[in-house]
Amino acid sequence: MNLFRTLRYQHYQTYDPAIPSLKVKSPFKNIFSYFKDNPLLCIFAGLFLIGMLAGIVLLYHADGQLREWLHILLGGYLEKRYEQSFSQIAALSFGSSVFLLLILFFCGFCTISQPIILLLVLFRGLGYGFSMGGLYAEKGTLAAPFVFSTLFLPMLFGSILLICAAKTSFLLSLRLLRKAITPSEHDERVRMRRYCIRYFLYLIICILIALLDAVLSIQFAAFFPVS
Repeated sequence: MNLFRTLRYQHYQTYDPAIPSLKVKSPFKNIFSYFKDNPLLCIFAGLFLIGMLAGIVLLYHADGQLREWLHILLGGYLEKRYEQSFSQIAALSFGSSVFLLLILFFCGFCTISQPIILLLVLFRGLGYGFSMGGLYAEKGTLAAPFVFSTLFLPMLFGSILLICAAKTSFLLSLRLLRKAITPSEHDERVRMRRYCIRYFLYLIICILIALLDAVLSIQFAAFFPVS
């Protein structure tokens, strides 16, 4: 009798419909849901990818003079990468990223800066596509190990950072535009404070990306010479 009660108790504990079952969600569904809930982020990511593809296409149809200019530019860039110290690489990487962050930061306070923010993301992707395409065109397959070992991660994280910062600035600029068209009594000081805190975090992430770029360049560039 006790055994029967025990089995019946285990049965209800296992199959009771009132108890929600634990299901492991697919990570792809989570990613899809995240982008579905953030359409603006998808727009910026799409603009960045379009810019990269446009840079590659422009390079493919470039004339001889442009390719010669790329030879001088990228050759000097790679030589400097091998000659520069850790602090120099980190400083240059940080400077190139923080410059765009500053532009995006101030664009957020402008009511008509939405097209500028969109163009910044597009041209950043254009620059990445043009540079990477030029590196492959100049050095061929020798550039692949160098790119994936030293440049890929900093470029990936830097692109994500730029897209997130562009979204933050775009939303604030759009809100200020709406407020200028239809004035309201809402106090924006809290929102401005959050905006500045976010950009302070973006600045810290930018420093970490610059340090990562310098570490990868110092540790792995010597193993994949392309000169």
